[in-house]
Amino acid sequence: MDPKREPSPDGKCVGTKRSSLPSPLVVGDIKTFNTGNLATLVNDQADPHRIIGALSKWLHGTISVELVAYWNPRRRKSYLICGDDTVDKSAILHTTWSVIDSPLPRIRHWRQRDWFFHLWMGAPLEQWDRILIIEKGLGLSVEESNLLMQETLKILHSPLKNALNQADHDQQALPLAAEPLIS
Repeated sequence: MDPKREPSPDGKCVGTKRSSLPSPLVVGDIKTFNTGNLATLVNDQADPHRIIGALSKWLHGTISVELVAYWNPRRRKSYLICGDDTVDKSAILHTTWSVIDSPLPRIRHWRQRDWFFHLWMGAPLEQWDRILIIEKGLGLSVEESNLLMQETLKILHSPLKNALNQADHDQQALPLAAEPLIS
């Protein structure tokens, strides 16, 4: 694993448990999602890893999430969160890193083995931000997946942007603090 990557504070995939959040409401053939709980979980977070963790926790209340990943190739930042019930964590991590390390696929939703991948990038996120959700089994249609992320990204955009900017600022300030002062 590239030492510049930050998948989690301890270098491993961090788990989240299914929450007691309400299931999505079904309207016609497309689910609508109650994003109010997500806003509560992320609003006061200053750490990008905790924001992605909150997203994973919230998603576990609605779909069978195996992994949630955020990465930005320009910032050289990545955050991965696995669900506690993810059976084959090493395989899913290997597959996720292969997606992150390769050119982006032209499609945004695809199946590989028993996993379904949903990839989002662009507005309202920063240009190079990407969020990947891997679910076991097909819980979301493409339309539901797109609706879910449109609503979710409206909430995540500001807290995630602020947390990433703060993390970049902290990282830039760290080498300056470590240099000896010469008088």
